[in-house]
Amino acid sequence: MAESETKPDDGMNWIGKLLAVLLTAAIVCVVFWHSFPFGGDGAAPEGNPNYDRSGDIEEMAGDMYRVYAGQAFVLINGKPAADFAYRLRMMGLVDDDTRNLIRTDLSLTLDPNASKYAGVSDEQMEKIKAIDFPRMVVSDQDDQRFRELWHAWEDADAAHKKAAQDAVLNQLREMSQKAVDPTRHALKTAGEDLKNTLSLQQLAKLALYQETYGSPNGFGGGFWGRRPTSRGR
Repeated sequence: MAESETKPDDGMNWIGKLLAVLLTAAIVCVVFWHSFPFGGDGAAPEGNPNYDRSGDIEEMAGDMYRVYAGQAFVLINGKPAADFAYRLRMMGLVDDDTRNLIRTDLSLTLDPNASKYAGVSDEQMEKIKAIDFPRMVVSDQDDQRFRELWHAWEDADAAHKKAAQDAVLNQLREMSQKAVDPTRHALKTAGEDLKNTLSLQQLAKLALYQETYGSPNGFGGGFWGRRPTSRGR
């Protein structure tokens, strides 16, 4: 038999060994991550729940508006408005463990190749899709009050527009401060649910996949875009 038929392909062996090393390293990192979450129970050091952006109301394309104050912003659609989507700038306010799990959730639910790469079953995906990573936890009472103030701003004449706008921004600023702790808790709980749904090997493969290909939409405006904010808004 010819030597070329019996000699292993050195190039393929080298690639296989490299992939094995990378996967082993990823598994070690995930095991350490499970045992010692980087962020503990506290917020990321750069996060400041008392941070207060100067608020404003921005008119966007069509009948869409963007209102922001404090850590929060609201995307409003319709005239008169009918759709209110609340968002909280939480990425600087959650621990590293939760932030990494949010990335994992994004990869699995927005990139079909990620679940295939990690060998996630259909049953696991059904459980993952049911996990809610909320953009902002808002009470029904606060939601109703904001809608009332917004409609008052819509109807205000020029003489009363500024006062109506200040009322809207003050309400959103107050909602932002109230929402930080419940939203942080909800995100941490959702992250634990996701972690418990996947095996260590799957988490390691997903970490390697994200390192190679990144997470869909990053942390920008598309973040959690596939789901309504909690709950149903």
